[in-house]
Parts: sequence; structure tokens; C-alpha cells
Amino acid sequence: MKTKSEAELLKDYLTTMTTGTLSLKRTCERVESLRKKRKPNHFRQLDELKSLPVFKKKRPLKLGIHKDIKSRYPLIPIRAIYSWLYHWTNRPKYKESLKRGGYRYDLNDQPTEVISNNHILSAKGQMTLDIDDSVSRHSRTV
Repeated sequence: MKTKSEAELLKDYLTTMTTGTLSLKRTCERVESLRKKRKPNHFRQLDELKSLPVFKKKRPLKLGIHKDIKSRYPLIPIRAIYSWLYHWTNRPKYKESLKRGGYRYDLNDQPTEVISNNHILSAKGQMTLDIDDSVSRHSRTV
């Protein structure tokens, strides 16, 4: 049996409300199972990282921190860790912390190394590109 998309499940739900062909409980169960399939368990485990002080404070992460995460969560695929870190390190607040300079931190919130000038300049350049890009996108819509 083919798994239905959320749009198809919503259509079924509306059909249920008007014609009564499917039970509401069955449709809700399908929607819930679809949501569980969408977010695998290893992403939930990676979301636990947000509770660590280094992530709460949005501090610059040490180079090679993916190895520390892999050793702490051995069942999580390395590609999932890379993906999560990519999204984390591209957040504006994280880039701001890089621009300030200082130290990089490990998972235990201990300073490990000084942020290099190249990384600081790169973060500053990236931030200006993001701002310029959003301005140019906004000006096109106006």
C-alpha cells in the first residue's frame, strides 16, 4: 500500500467530515505515523545537543567537533551529524559569535583553540553577503 502525503491525508479528512467514508481516528493515526517517519530518531538525539552549554550560549565550536559528537552518539550516522552541524553553524547568531573572535569550545564548554583571523574574516564576509542578499531580494519584491 502506498503511503499517503499530508495533502492526501487532509483530503481524506475533509472527505471524512463530509461523507463519513473514513473514520477520524484512522486519519489522525495516519497523519501521526507520517510525522514520526519524517523525523528519524537520530535527529531527535541530535536535538539533545541544544541542551549542552556550548550550544545554549551559541559559542564557536572547535574544529573537528563532529568526532566528539560521533563518539558521544555512536549510533547516529555521520552524515546526519554533518547535516545538523551545517544548519547550526549557518545560523546568524553562530556567525556573530565567530565574528567576535576569541576561543572555540568543545562539547563540555571548555576553550580549545583561538579562532583564526581567516575564520573571523570569513564570518564577517558571510554576514555581509547574507545582509546584501536579503536586501537585494527585498528590493526585487517591492
